[in-house]
Amino acid sequence: MNLDVQNKHMKHRCYFMYTLCSLSMYTWYSCYNYSDHDITHHDYDNDNHRDHFHRLTPHYLNCLLLGFYLSWDMYHMALSSNRRILFRTDLIIHHVAILNFILKYINHIPLEISKATIMECISLMNYVWRDNKKILNLYRTLCILFVRYPLSFFYIFYKNNIIKFPYTQISGYWFIIFYDVFILWKLYKPKKI
Repeated sequence: MNLDVQNKHMKHRCYFMYTLCSLSMYTWYSCYNYSDHDITHHDYDNDNHRDHFHRLTPHYLNCLLLGFYLSWDMYHMALSSNRRILFRTDLIIHHVAILNFILKYINHIPLEISKATIMECISLMNYVWRDNKKILNLYRTLCILFVRYPLSFFYIFYKNNIIKFPYTQISGYWFIIFYDVFILWKLYKPKKI
């Protein structure tokens, strides 16, 4: 029964991840069709924001979907009848931090948030490879090393020079880096005998 609940929830998570990552890839592919304001040239030191409520672009919809997914997942982990089976403290902390980030910046830089959503590819194969932990752990490690870390460092050190992110946004990427260290530790910690 417990395994059925976990597998069903994991399957729904993976459906969300597939949609989010697909929209993120579309955002990376098509981001040059949007105005400079939408892409990189927003200065947070200037209160003269043009339009806080962006048209419903794919990247804005992706941000909304990500916020919905995080809320849906937190509800199931913390408030549903299956919370004892699904609850994970580390994932709740991750979801709260990312949801806070989205709510703060969705009307300022939805394109950048949508592009960063590709980092959620780490969970994409959880359901498909649930019975093959060795391949799943390798996949998650490669996602961390070749997607999440490079993008986090890109936003911290390069993109910040262009967009002038506020400090709180940069700290969000540092959070992802340290969270990934925790994930790697969980994947490869020595087994107790």
